[in-house]
Amino acid sequence: MYVDRSNAILIAVVALGSVAGLLAGFFTGRSTYRKRSSVSSGNNVAALNAVVGNAAASSAGAAGRRSKSSKSPCSTQQSEPAFSTVYTMTNQPNNEILIYKRNVNTGKLSFVKRVATEGAGTNLISPGGGPNPVDDPLASTGSIIVTGEGSQKCLLAVNSASNSVSSFQIKSATELELVDTYDTGDFPVSIAERKGLVYVLGVEGSGSIAGFTLLPFTCELSSLRFELVLNQDVPGPGFVDPPVLTASPAQVGFTPENNLLVTIKQNGGGDPDPDMQAGSLNVYRIDDDLTLTDLDQTSLTTNGLGTVPFSFTFDDDGNLLLLEVIGADGSFDGGGQLDVIANVDDLNGENPTFQNGNLLSEANADSVATCWVKYNPKTSCVYATNNIGNSISSFHLSETKEVTLVSNEAALLNAPLDMVLSPDFQYLYALSTGHTDESEQPQIFVYEMQCDCGLKIVQNIEDGLPDEDTRAAENTGYIMNASGSLVNGIAGLALYEES
Repeated sequence: MYVDRSNAILIAVVALGSVAGLLAGFFTGRSTYRKRSSVSSGNNVAALNAVVGNAAASSAGAAGRRSKSSKSPCSTQQSEPAFSTVYTMTNQPNNEILIYKRNVNTGKLSFVKRVATEGAGTNLISPGGGPNPVDDPLASTGSIIVTGEGSQKCLLAVNSASNSVSSFQIKSATELELVDTYDTGDFPVSIAERKGLVYVLGVEGSGSIAGFTLLPFTCELSSLRFELVLNQDVPGPGFVDPPVLTASPAQVGFTPENNLLVTIKQNGGGDPDPDMQAGSLNVYRIDDDLTLTDLDQTSLTTNGLGTVPFSFTFDDDGNLLLLEVIGADGSFDGGGQLDVIANVDDLNGENPTFQNGNLLSEANADSVATCWVKYNPKTSCVYATNNIGNSISSFHLSETKEVTLVSNEAALLNAPLDMVLSPDFQYLYALSTGHTDESEQPQIFVYEMQCDCGLKIVQNIEDGLPDEDTRAAENTGYIMNASGSLVNGIAGLALYEES
């Protein structure tokens, strides 16, 4: 443990009181939190700040209120933050966080150092027993996050091989301090946090969700002492453990009404053919004791074939923006698809395609393995990375919620994974694994987002990111991972900004 224990009694009393306030606030207004608009976000953050006694808004809440810098023709001037940092992780057997200091004026990154998580990373299994999925090791989003409320200033990261989550205090633009590692469900891949509640998605076996409270000021996690087994179908004959990356659950996150949403690529988790099983959206109600019950599971199919739902976000009206790896034609090669779905909290287990008013619009990404999604409320642009297509697709969302593809090659980069947006919605950061490039060199790409949903390259940086030969050499002596390889893929991308 690295927590300062001075004045321990006082800190404990204040922190526990803050947690009580946070949890009370979490359930207050659940029935009225219908939209994820900038006004609603501001109200939530204001309530939290009143509890913890901190007047500074979080980057997540303040993002909807900040004006942009003057770099882009559709932006305005903003006050300069104290500092900003981008994080990713090596996901190696000796897992480490990579710290990049961010220039808020230019968007550019400079590598600082690595910090150990004291946990171990690994990979999922490729379909049909294929080679190690270095270009998509966890097949998830949210494997590393910055907590979004108040003065907690915490970074959380999964250690999939050691079945744990590491928690850090963010001390400055260049410093992280490890608090501790905490046991989770088997093979954690995705983390969600809101107002001091943390849920971790595990994908091994039938899948699971573990719950924690996050202690303000110290970034300590306290287990809610429950582990929910995901409600999946009985595994088919192709089932393996850990699951095939095309089948495993991909993301856990909160809905506009503070329920919990999980995307499951294939119920049953095992068929190596993504066309054969239907994926689903799982919405769990959070009870007063913070356990999860009352599952609404909505299967997503097209002409009886699976659609492989992957990542999601919400627009500023609370509509779900969902990426499906398989689009409307029901085939993997036919391209991914972006869906705009209303009232995800009220789907009641019915396919949104067949409910009038729920599926508002959809658009094909015109590329392959479309997996990660981000939304820019300043421009109403949506961005999606195409892992096999080696590109980023851009879409425009109209006021009437019609989504249209702008470009399937708004940017070109090798085997992209996660993305993160700057809080002023000026810059987009994308993680490229480089796995199918001759260099096998990961990079972080920096783009300036344009008013027309285009992307203008600002920087691509490889400093600090070990290539695959280096990773193999560093991993000498470690036990082989589940896929029989010592070269794990990098994973996760997060951004923090101190106001």
